[in-house]
Amino acid sequence: MSKEIIDQLYNKYEKTISEYRIHLHEHPELSWKEYETQKYIINILEQNNIPYEILADTGVVGHIKGSKPGRTILLRSDMDALPVTELADVSYKSKNEGVMHACGHDGHMSSLLGAALILNELKDQLSGEVKLMFQPAEELGAGARKMISEGVLENPKVDIAFGIHVSPVLPAGHIYTKVGGFFSAPNIFAIKIIGKGSHGALPHLGIDPINISSQFISCAQSLITRQMVATQPVVLSFCKIQGGNSYNVIPDYVDISGTLRTFSEENRKSMKNKVKLLLEGITSAYGATYELKWIDEENEIPAVMNDADAIKFLEQSVNKILPPNHFHLMDEPAMVGEDFGYITKLVPSAFMWVGVHKENTPSYSLHSPHFYYDEKDLLPTSVKLFAQVALDYLS
Repeated sequence: MSKEIIDQLYNKYEKTISEYRIHLHEHPELSWKEYETQKYIINILEQNNIPYEILADTGVVGHIKGSKPGRTILLRSDMDALPVTELADVSYKSKNEGVMHACGHDGHMSSLLGAALILNELKDQLSGEVKLMFQPAEELGAGARKMISEGVLENPKVDIAFGIHVSPVLPAGHIYTKVGGFFSAPNIFAIKIIGKGSHGALPHLGIDPINISSQFISCAQSLITRQMVATQPVVLSFCKIQGGNSYNVIPDYVDISGTLRTFSEENRKSMKNKVKLLLEGITSAYGATYELKWIDEENEIPAVMNDADAIKFLEQSVNKILPPNHFHLMDEPAMVGEDFGYITKLVPSAFMWVGVHKENTPSYSLHSPHFYYDEKDLLPTSVKLFAQVALDYLS
């Protein structure tokens, strides 16, 4: 399929796709509450006679079937927003107080909807099926798992899958990805170190959980630097510490929470065990106790593992729609988590960053209340890429 045809169809729908992005940005919804977003997507699919099904309560799967039988490709977008009050200086700010698309999911959805318009016009030239996966609750790491359990990868069975994520730090219009481990497997932990409260002037009469917590946090970092293989990425971050409410009272306990990020199951299990042993040693030495909970331990999010053949295929499609040297294979993985990992665990897949950063403009991190990108730096690239990779695979 020629680049010229996709360009022509993108130009035909450019204004409509832009309207999608603005509407979705103005009406963000939190995880598992994406009901109005779901209705909006369904309405667009119905207007274009694209069959669909509802999965995972607020998710949607569109089906574009070719004129001939063949393979099945899945294109995925997440749907949910974050509990963030928007501070970006844009005319289309969030209209839902305290909720914002601060992670670019509005762009992901409008990109997939735009690709759906193009692919729907070209369906007679396809052999097989395109599944359009609009997934809820990515921010909770739960939506992909639920959609898979309800059959998104079956009937027909998905042969290959692709997903995108905007990057505010990578140059606009460029694609970045990596073979193998691309995004990490995240774990959330909650720890309570339980001591014995006392007067600040009489610490010997109590068991100080603040002192114990500080030693535990300091020692925990050396678990990585001295007990884990240095060439295998592991990140242990303590992000929340709460203890006490008075300047002269040693509290009874301290709450600590944070994340562990790894790529291999071996490292994940090893670090979880080392954290437990360290807690046991430090607390017992001071006569304290502890509670350790790994959140959602029974449904741990896998790392995003890109398939080598899927990456090669992706590169060929990128080179058709973008100028030379706009496809990049990264040397280092990202330590962020993404529940697209559930898909890569079951289906040959490729996940990628789509850069949206322009030189000499401010860059705000994902999840920042100031997060912003110009849709012209995302949509032409991501819409055409979704369409091209599907057309190439089903030709």
